[in-house]
Amino acid sequence: MSETPVRPEPTKREKKNEARRRAILDAALEVFSAHGFAAARVEDIARAAKVAKGTIYIHFADKKDIFNTLVLEDLLALHQSVRDTLARTELPLHERLLRMAQPFLENNGISRSMQIIRLIHAEGLHNPSLVRPYHEQIISTLATLQRHMREVGLRGPVCEHPQLIMAPLIQGIIWQGLMGDLVPQDVAGAYRANLDALLTAAGYSFQVSPHAI
Repeated sequence: MSETPVRPEPTKREKKNEARRRAILDAALEVFSAHGFAAARVEDIARAAKVAKGTIYIHFADKKDIFNTLVLEDLLALHQSVRDTLARTELPLHERLLRMAQPFLENNGISRSMQIIRLIHAEGLHNPSLVRPYHEQIISTLATLQRHMREVGLRGPVCEHPQLIMAPLIQGIIWQGLMGDLVPQDVAGAYRANLDALLTAAGYSFQVSPHAI
C-alpha cells in the first residue's frame, strides 16, 4: 500500500504571501461593503490592506477576481459546513438545524458570513451576472436541506419550500444591516421561534436536546 505523501511545511515566503493575500481579501470585504462593487477601486482596497497597488495584481487579476475569490472561498466553506452539520444523522433534525445556523448567528448576525451574504444580495440586485456563480451552491444546499427533512417524515409547505428554514436568517441579515445600530434584532431568538413553528406545523416530533445556540 502506497503511503500518502506528506505535504511540506510552507516556507516563510509562502506564509507571508498567504497572509498578504488574506489581508487583501479582508480589506476588500470592508471596501465592497462600504462602497459597493462598482464604486470600489483597487487603490481603495490596497490602502485598506496597507499594501502597494501593484501588490494586488500579484495575487489577483482585477477587481472582479478579488470579489469572486472573497465570496467563493467563504461561501464554499459556509455551505460545506451546513452540509456536514445536516449529515450528522445521529442528532435530531431540530438540533442539526440549530447547529447549522450558528455560523450565521455569530455576533448577533454581524458575522463575516453574514457580511458576505449581505454583499452578495446587494450586488445581485443590480449586477446579477456577478453573483450567478454562487447560485449553484445555494440551490444545492436547499436540496440537501429538503432531503433531510423528508427523511424524518416532515410534510407540508416547509418540505416543498426549504428556503422557509433560511428565511429568518436572511431577514436577520437585512435587518441588522439596515437597522441594527438603532434597533438590533435578537437574530438567534427569531430563528429559533420560526424554526419551532415551522417544524411543529410540519408534524415534527421534538426530542429533548441539551444543546442551544
